[in-house]
Amino acid sequence: MQRSFLMSALVLALAAGSVGCGGGGGSGEPAKDGDSVKKDDGAPAETGDPAVDLQAVSDGVTKDVDAIFQPIRDIDAIVQSVIDLPKDLKAAKSKVDSKKVIAELKKILTGADPVLDGLKLEDDAKAKVQERIDKLKALKKSIDDLPQAVTDLPGKLADAVTKGGAIAAKSIGKLQVKIKAPFGVSADDKKKATDDMAKIQKVMDDFKAKVDGWKKEITDIPGKAKDIPGKLAKAWGK
Repeated sequence: MQRSFLMSALVLALAAGSVGCGGGGGSGEPAKDGDSVKKDDGAPAETGDPAVDLQAVSDGVTKDVDAIFQPIRDIDAIVQSVIDLPKDLKAAKSKVDSKKVIAELKKILTGADPVLDGLKLEDDAKAKVQERIDKLKALKKSIDDLPQAVTDLPGKLADAVTKGGAIAAKSIGKLQVKIKAPFGVSADDKKKATDDMAKIQKVMDDFKAKVDGWKKEITDIPGKAKDIPGKLAKAWGK
């Protein structure tokens, strides 16, 4: 599962947190006030607020990671929802044979679509079954996509580190100039600059904490994936 490459990217991401404690940009000169952070395509960042822009970078990576792992994280809840389906259908006073419904759900993990038309599900019962279908399809997709997704993830993390590091370094350089200015900068402006630095550092620290969690998770995921067939067998009543 390309774990070594992923680990390297995660270590790189952790290292990026040290930018928050450093000085200005790579040139050693603070950015001018009129400068704005640029995207990869040369367009300005949407906000120009470094804390907000850094948070957007962090959120983007988190979204990518969640898309890969969330269904596998939720495997126990998904299995339990299938186990509970006959009970939920009974509570909805459905006349459908729950065993036939489960038989259709099993098709999802083979890549086939369940056929519900012949089951004559009532509206409430159909909604409950569709909820399980959606969860199982997400799980199937997560399992199928996992090898390629994990292979692609280091590049996404590295891009985020590069982009976030550039935003942080450039912004902190400007803020430090204001904080250390012997004159020409008001006390209020210095306080705001100090507060802005604290916000940037918090985003970086939060991202480092997420990366620590991902490091453990990528180690645990293979074991969880291996357990899925057995857990699903429980859901199918075997």
